[in-house]
Order: sequence, then C-alpha cells, then structure tokens
Amino acid sequence: VVFKTNTRCNVEVRRIRTIEGSAGSAPESATENGKENGKENGAVAVAKLAAVLCDKTRQMPPSSVNFLWLAADGGWAVKEVAAATALLRGRAERKDEVYFARHGFATSGAFLRQYGQMSGVVLWQGGAAALWLNPHARHKPRAELVAALQRLGAEKGAK
Repeated sequence: VVFKTNTRCNVEVRRIRTIEGSAGSAPESATENGKENGKENGAVAVAKLAAVLCDKTRQMPPSSVNFLWLAADGGWAVKEVAAATALLRGRAERKDEVYFARHGFATSGAFLRQYGQMSGVVLWQGGAAALWLNPHARHKPRAELVAALQRLGAEKGAK
C-alpha cells in the first residue's frame, strides 16, 4: 500500500469470525469446554487470535512497515489483540518451542524476530477501525499514517 505517494507499507489481511461459534482448537489454559453461556470465553478468543497472529506474522516481509488488517464480524476488541500479543511474547520468552513449532516457526527466537516485523494491527468491524501498534516493531509507521488509520475509527463515531 502506498500512502500519500511516498509512504509504503505492507498490509496482510485476514477475516476473523465472531467470537461466538465453535471453539476450534482450545488452548490448554481454557476452561473445560472453552465456552461460557454459548460464547467463547476470553482465553479461547485470545488463543484463537494468537494463532491468527502467528500465521500472518510469518508472512510479513523484512525492511517494511507491516500491518495486519483484521476484518472482524464483531465482538472483538483491541484489548484482545494486546492480550494475544502478550500471550505470544510470554510463550516466546519462556521458550515454548513446541507451541511455536506447531505454528510454523523453527524456534521461539524465530517467532520473536518475525514478530518484530509487525508494526501494528488494524481491527476493522462495523465499518470502523481500531488500531494497536506494536511497541516492539522494528519499523514504526509514520505519524501521518497512524493518524489516518485512527481517523478511520473516529469517523464512524461522528456519523
């Protein structure tokens, strides 16, 4: 993507289904069946999002600002993106090699190197955007690009 003719960035896109529905592969730390009142509990939702982040992070090229654009059906919040990234960083710092091997990384260190390629996540749902910026990103997005993405979220509230 080119923003204002001189700012280039890579955008990986993924549709993420609503939190309600099947639990898929529940994490080890989830409740017994991974659901509360027919909805996935927070741990299952965060684990699902962490798996998506692992998958898309592998695809991000080096030497570029990279965003993950999550088109969500609803029910997601930026706090869950932050929780999923914290979960992944925690697993990597504990060197949970089995977890990262299951998600296509040779080592937890390989994940951390690739995680540094992700500049941020745009959570798009209901016609509005919410932005999470990776504090550990090697390539930070320019301020005017961040402002433009944040306006996408503000425009919905103004209508």
